[in-house]
Amino acid sequence: MQTFQLYHLNHSDITHVELKKRLLSSNRPLDESIVKTYSNSRQHELHIRDNFSEVDKHDFLKEKCHIARTLLDKDGYIYVADLKANNVFEVITRTNSINGYWFMKKLKNVVFKALSERDTRSYDVITCDEGRFLVNGVGVIDIDKEVIFNVNNEP
Repeated sequence: MQTFQLYHLNHSDITHVELKKRLLSSNRPLDESIVKTYSNSRQHELHIRDNFSEVDKHDFLKEKCHIARTLLDKDGYIYVADLKANNVFEVITRTNSINGYWFMKKLKNVVFKALSERDTRSYDVITCDEGRFLVNGVGVIDIDKEVIFNVNNEP
């Protein structure tokens, strides 16, 4: 077992709002010059949507990792707890509960650092000696190596 540090994204803090919006967004922002050029009619809106190119998956992942690292460095996360666990996925499992709040239960190998008012969810961060991991709907992202791990290929 190793010790993991759990950080929850601080949604109530009004600093770094734009970074948090970009982190939580699933799509890259639309180029404003395109919007200005084609905003006169509905037909042009359809044209914009047809010509809008998806961001490369690697670039998308790199941006999420960069934002998470920046928010960690600028106190955009709350240090919630230290947990002893076997892996990152065990930390996620132990800090989520459908039968009540996980932080209200007597948990072994947990040292609380701040009051938590919610479960661990997407865009929270878990750190350990092996790295820093961004929780995501598909698994976790190693924000330093910029690699996605899921349950089948855990770190």
